[in-house]
Amino acid sequence: MQINFSLAQIVQNQFSTFDIDFTDDVKIAENYAVGFGYSVEEKKIGCSISYQLEADEKPFLKIEVTCVYNIEDPSWKDILQDGAIVLPKGFATHLAVISSGTTRGILFANTRDAKYSNYLLSLLDITKIITDDVTIQIN
Repeated sequence: MQINFSLAQIVQNQFSTFDIDFTDDVKIAENYAVGFGYSVEEKKIGCSISYQLEADEKPFLKIEVTCVYNIEDPSWKDILQDGAIVLPKGFATHLAVISSGTTRGILFANTRDAKYSNYLLSLLDITKIITDDVTIQIN
């Protein structure tokens, strides 16, 4: 199924850095999440990427970005199923890849001349995160 869409909005929900001291040999942990939301009235799907870096289990960088996508009318009807929005795996993965790349760019711009400029969002293999169709129950 082809779903016709366009990028409508990019929202930086959060960007924070925390000034902590750590040595170059400390192990840096990456935590990330991918989430989806919707607006039935506006026929929009949001895909959020959250990313946090930690040194010694203490966060020092956190970002969350949501990309909002317009879904064209015929396609919107196709993804509405029994009180839910069902995003086919390939389409959900595509939105998450776009959103991840957007988040990476915003992180780069925000840290360009800052203390943590050498810590970039890793390339995420979204196919390992989204392994099935994404079903969002409509409230």
